[in-house]
Amino acid sequence: MLAQQHRTVATDHLGNVRATVSDMLLPRGSGVFDADLRTLTDYYPFGMTMPERSYEAAGINGHRYGYNGKENDNEVKGEGNQQDYGFRIYDPRVARFLSVDPLAPDYPWYTPYQFAGNTPIQAIDLDGLEPEAVVAKASEYIGTPYEFGGKKPAMKGGYPVWMPKASYLAFIGYPSSAMSSVRIDRVKWSFLSFGSSAANECKLELTDVANFQALFNTKDCGIDCSGLARLAFNADKLKKIPNMGVISANAMKSLLDEKARGDEPTAVVGNDMSLVQEGDLVFSPNHVMIATGQTRNSIRKGGESVLEFEVIHAPQTGREVIREWKRATDKHSWGRPVRNEEAKNTAGSSE
Repeated sequence: MLAQQHRTVATDHLGNVRATVSDMLLPRGSGVFDADLRTLTDYYPFGMTMPERSYEAAGINGHRYGYNGKENDNEVKGEGNQQDYGFRIYDPRVARFLSVDPLAPDYPWYTPYQFAGNTPIQAIDLDGLEPEAVVAKASEYIGTPYEFGGKKPAMKGGYPVWMPKASYLAFIGYPSSAMSSVRIDRVKWSFLSFGSSAANECKLELTDVANFQALFNTKDCGIDCSGLARLAFNADKLKKIPNMGVISANAMKSLLDEKARGDEPTAVVGNDMSLVQEGDLVFSPNHVMIATGQTRNSIRKGGESVLEFEVIHAPQTGREVIREWKRATDKHSWGRPVRNEEAKNTAGSSE
């Protein structure tokens, strides 16, 4: 009896499974080998499989996952025509879910059956999978400068994060406004390392500085680790824990530990980093990160296998919010909230 083959999945920028290869090598001759391609799939934008653009090796069971990385339910409508998103069923042929979005009241401008905000080239659907919303929110701040104590960035992408873009442009008189005399000549980010005389200042060079001094917080231009974690954590609309306020990384860990120990736990915590999931908050001493859910085993010198996990975090002064692989150690732990759709008897700890 042949040993079971393991497959490696190749995905694109949206997590769509485009190809799978086995762990076998096919000899071509003279010491040259080819990968053993098991499946290959191309998709239309909303996920329907392109005819004549898919391949499946003979004598194998088809790969269970496909568009957006979700599991196919091929027994109902045929190959790749239905995916299970956890809380709703999706049909890629009509580009719609088959039931109403439970979060529809929060997005009145969308049809309650829409998929990925009708922008499937650059977005995936978060429906029924709030950890993706947590990671997506954290990803928005990649490249934002770190500022110790900067829980709420003043500007992002050239605009204030707390003010609608249209209102901002009208206020500065672009393209026209009653306040046309008040304009920004240049918005100059001056991100300086600690120890300088103007550490972490965001300088706005303005035509009329007086009118803007009350509007802009020029000392709050970056975001620190707990500020990033708070914004990401609060993006989870299904969590049973209320939104976090401005607290430290250590306070976040203590909060999740406390919620996990309650008579009716509303959080799950653990130390085994092989169990970390997408959207989890990952803690190390005085630091907090957001897990993407990706893990891998890396081989170090001497043949040692080391577990690594991927995070989005604001690492330290003088750097920006980044996506990074971290080596798991006994100093790491993780925590996540229980969500409204999850089983009521969720254990308080994985340990």
